Amino acid sequence: MTEEQLIYKSIAQLIYNVTPDSRKKIHFIFFKKPHSHVTTIWNGNYLEKEGSFTLKHDASKAINDLFLTLYEKQSDFNLANWNVVHFILHENGSKFEIKYDFSSELDEKKLPFWKYCNRYKKPENKKAKFLRFLHFKWFRRA
Repeated sequence: MTEEQLIYKSIAQLIYNVTPDSRKKIHFIFFKKPHSHVTTIWNGNYLEKEGSFTLKHDASKAINDLFLTLYEKQSDFNLANWNVVHFILHENGSKFEIKYDFSSELDEKKLPFWKYCNRYKKPENKKAKFLRFLHFKWFRRA
């Protein structure tokens, strides 16, 4: 097993150990800033208030240190062309996915991290709201 694979496995194990509900997917977003980093974590398919939780300081530090180590290892081989990692641990820790992204808007402070994370929220069904509005108007006039 390569050193990179060991880092992935360690991240998965740490996340699995701290999640309140391992029966759901766990999403962890890590944004590496030039001199710091920002993270968010939640259970479920979408970023929602009900699934969000916070990590204890020790767990957060350990996971963030592993991501920073991963970044350094990949930088050694010119592979670290990312500033955001989306780590997804599947139900019961059965498998994990890693998606790398580079957001120049985040780097240039044109986009706050919380707005970047909005892409993981459940999409609203605008059509249904519009139909309810029409339905309401119809009965009101009659």
